[in-house]
Amino acid sequence: MARPTKAQDPGSVGKNPSTRKGISLNRPTRKRINLYTTPTCPYSQMAKSWLDQNKVAYKEFDVISDPAARKRIIAKSGRQSVPQIEIGNVVIVGFDKESLEKKLGKKFE
Repeated sequence: MARPTKAQDPGSVGKNPSTRKGISLNRPTRKRINLYTTPTCPYSQMAKSWLDQNKVAYKEFDVISDPAARKRIIAKSGRQSVPQIEIGNVVIVGFDKESLEKKLGKKFE
């Protein structure tokens, strides 16, 4: 007669190393995204359009009308140019699709 086995702890790593505590390590994680822009910058508009088209949630800060946001992003990046896209603790200066996809952990069309 087979002995009953002890139930596996749902938070432990089993035979599948791609999961831990019920979270897939292969899927992109949700990260806070802040977009620092100016109203007249065409690259800021391109970044907004790309994020919108790919249904990426973000919070926009107009650095012309929001001096606190301007100071905050300059302190983080050391740069005054826009757009600047803050993903978690990483700042991407300029609109660069490849860098965005890499930091978001997903390839977009």
